[in-house]
Amino acid sequence: MIEIGVMKVKLGCMRLPEKDDRSIREISGCTSCGYCYPCPTGVNIPKCLSLYDQGIMFDNRIRYKNEYETMEKFERAHNCMACGRCEKRCPQKIEIIKMLRQVDQYFKDQS
Repeated sequence: MIEIGVMKVKLGCMRLPEKDDRSIREISGCTSCGYCYPCPTGVNIPKCLSLYDQGIMFDNRIRYKNEYETMEKFERAHNCMACGRCEKRCPQKIEIIKMLRQVDQYFKDQS
């Protein structure tokens, strides 16, 4: 038990449901460091990955799809031309091209 001011917090481990385990494995791991910039086609890689991750983590595709659709069209994931420049610069070694395809599909789906 840890006391923080007048609030007591019990620390411990919690087992996530199987769905959440799968969802956590689907997130990109992007830290929005910006090393992937500049993208030759203007894709806003950190924002695309962040909105995707939040949609998965909070199980709220519609909210984050709405925010995704407010981005300039040239910033969206479908504009990735798979040149690989971003992946060479990513310190997290994220498979950005693959993730951008997932982002595009995730926000295209109607559910």
